[in-house]
Amino acid sequence: MFTQIPKVILAIEDSSSYCRDLIKGISRYARVHGPWSIYRDIHDSSYLHGRNYRKEFYEHLQDIEADGLITRSPKRTMKLTRKGIPTIVAITESKAVGDFPKLQINHIAVGEMAAKYFLEKGYKNFAFYGDTKYLWTKMRYKGFRNIVEKSRCSLTCYDPPPAKTIMQKGFGYKINHIADWLSSLEKPIAVMASSDAWAVNVIEAARIAGINIPEQLSLIGVDNDVPICDTCFPQLSSIHLNSEQAGFKIAELLDRIMKGEKTYEHIVKVEPVQVITRVSTDTLAVEDEDVVTAMRYIRAMKREPVQITEVAEEAAVSLRTLQKKFKENLNSTILDEIKRTRINYIKELLLNTDMSITKVSDFLYFSGTNSFSRYFKANTGYSPLEYRKKYGRY
Repeated sequence: MFTQIPKVILAIEDSSSYCRDLIKGISRYARVHGPWSIYRDIHDSSYLHGRNYRKEFYEHLQDIEADGLITRSPKRTMKLTRKGIPTIVAITESKAVGDFPKLQINHIAVGEMAAKYFLEKGYKNFAFYGDTKYLWTKMRYKGFRNIVEKSRCSLTCYDPPPAKTIMQKGFGYKINHIADWLSSLEKPIAVMASSDAWAVNVIEAARIAGINIPEQLSLIGVDNDVPICDTCFPQLSSIHLNSEQAGFKIAELLDRIMKGEKTYEHIVKVEPVQVITRVSTDTLAVEDEDVVTAMRYIRAMKREPVQITEVAEEAAVSLRTLQKKFKENLNSTILDEIKRTRINYIKELLLNTDMSITKVSDFLYFSGTNSFSRYFKANTGYSPLEYRKKYGRY
């Protein structure tokens, strides 16, 4: 056991929401189970004092006499890890020497979630925007492609110009290159960008090309970086990762290692949790007005246990006809869509509110918490409480 407060170094930049959420999770663990004395990398390249502080931070790491290290810069922190300081490497593309526990994003699952989301909206044409020379981008594309190809839909991947050419010709050339690519794609098109930051380029290029979002081009990013997503025009839909939960888990793992416990968990996964829908995907790639009317009704009634006969009545067609149209346009049944919409809404309440399980059950007009829990577990494999503990913030 420690006789004094353990010193922990976080070599994690804070320039993205993903990293900031990791830091939140780590600091939350330290508050609850600590205290820890945390020494943190500051990513503040906009100001001279920030750049100088960051340089000094890495130059003087060994002076700290740390008890533990969580790093996204394994090359810069290699001297510490070679000294045997308990270390967790928190970056996918790490080539760090040694058998360290690692934090890794399930990039393939991220791509799969984006593809499934678009398929549920009826899209047949898909595109991926990113640079697959980066491992994380390549893996997200692989997951996206796996689902699209299984559905026998069309898929195009952006081929960026050489970085040297972009440096020579400037940002305008880059955006126009993307605009030309977007113009060549068959519409309506569902586009996954490798991250929210990359999605911003697609929005600007679409504006230049005169392509309407989301009517002609539906766009999704990754990270749910709220300052980026909310300031885009239109606002950007994005995949939310359980980064804060993962930060809490790696802090817990590091704590056990620092205390001399044997651990067998060498990889902690960051998983995609849900798509946060904003304007950039708020549409259906379906031309059949009866299906569109039915889906609008299902979404509007997501709080209530809707019957398929009610949906058919709202669409003013026979149940048999509407079932056939759902199969043709969405490759699913009316009941499938009712369940999917309702389950997604339940997930949203569990993850983004502090409502108790009982309150969520009452809010959604279930007869009781037992029937609510059975319904949710039958459709997700988790009880509501298990799901909230695994992915939620509260």
